[in-house]
Amino acid sequence: MIQVANLVIPLISFAYIANILGVSGLGKIAYFQTINTLACFLIDFGFTLSAARLVSVNLSNKLIIDSVYSNVQICRIIIWFLLTLISIIYFYFSNNQTQDLYILILAVVGSITSVFTPGWIFQAFTKNSILAVFSLVSRILSIIAIIYFVKNYTDIISAIYIQIVFSGLIAILSIMYIKYFLKVNIVLNSVNFFEIKRMYIEGYHTFIGFAFTLGHTYVNPLLIKFFLGDAALGLYYTAEKIVGVLKQTFYPISQAFYAQMCSLSVEKKYDLLIIKAKRIVLFFTGLCFISLLLNVVLGSYVYNILFGSEYDIINLISIMIVIQFIISIAIVLVNLLIVPLGESFILKRIYAIGLMIHLILVVPLIKTFELKGLLLSIAITEFVLTLFFLYYLYTFFKRNDVIG
Repeated sequence: MIQVANLVIPLISFAYIANILGVSGLGKIAYFQTINTLACFLIDFGFTLSAARLVSVNLSNKLIIDSVYSNVQICRIIIWFLLTLISIIYFYFSNNQTQDLYILILAVVGSITSVFTPGWIFQAFTKNSILAVFSLVSRILSIIAIIYFVKNYTDIISAIYIQIVFSGLIAILSIMYIKYFLKVNIVLNSVNFFEIKRMYIEGYHTFIGFAFTLGHTYVNPLLIKFFLGDAALGLYYTAEKIVGVLKQTFYPISQAFYAQMCSLSVEKKYDLLIIKAKRIVLFFTGLCFISLLLNVVLGSYVYNILFGSEYDIINLISIMIVIQFIISIAIVLVNLLIVPLGESFILKRIYAIGLMIHLILVVPLIKTFELKGLLLSIAITEFVLTLFFLYYLYTFFKRNDVIG
């Protein structure tokens, strides 16, 4: 129920903001969230998976857990400080200090909340449900604040401040739970240069691999803003937000199985590993099919009530659901097979190929088909990536005599 509430409640505040700010104003919010997401990605630096794996296989060793937690958090703080310093210097010396530039600064500085919301430690302890409760409380309170403070298009910055403040609330609750309930602490004596260097090296392969995904995922809103403007970005953001309900069902499920898949990988129980992965893929397939059917049958009616007639997004959402189906398979292959198997070094090579494909296709397709062109480029890229993941896992299991 908590997970369902966390999916539904944000749509309530989103529908309100969409009606108050309009398509262009929503494009500004999308710009903020894109920059904030990119900053959070850089802060994580691949730690979310590599560190979670290390903790999940050492749950009985508090010294190792405290050491990993301490060094990862210090690494993330250092990265956030550098990003903030660079953005402030850029803002100070900029000759054209526009609203977009101010939003960029808020997005980077506001990413401090991700530093103190270490979801990876909850994932390692299989306590994602606790983090979900914190998110639910924060989102309920944020709806009240949004309705009270956001009244018209000029309140864009107020809406952004509200997002930052309540993300901060989640961070405070998370740190308190980690300290007082999980009994995990930052131990300064365990923080040293060599351990930090090891953490950076360990997270490097995962980070570089996922960094290549920026070109065909998180950077897409920036391409839309540059080529098509804030209104088009608002439409894309609305469609993505709705499909995000489907996408957000994938990650709690994969996170719930992550520690178990790591254990099976360490024990080399590959047959059972494959069986569980197939079952999860089958479940994701069912979710995508139901979502597509509901969109086709009820989409136009529901979207018109929630957002208004200017949000013509049903066709965009149908395409996005198909893309999410492809991505759901990739999530299982990467997060529940490749990473637990300790084969994450291959990710950067495969994602590099995906980036090249997207870069070749995206601009011509956007210029020709606008938003649908962008989605077509994403679909082709994700399909090719998934084929590469499948082939690599096939060769891995064949080498280990799992596949004859």
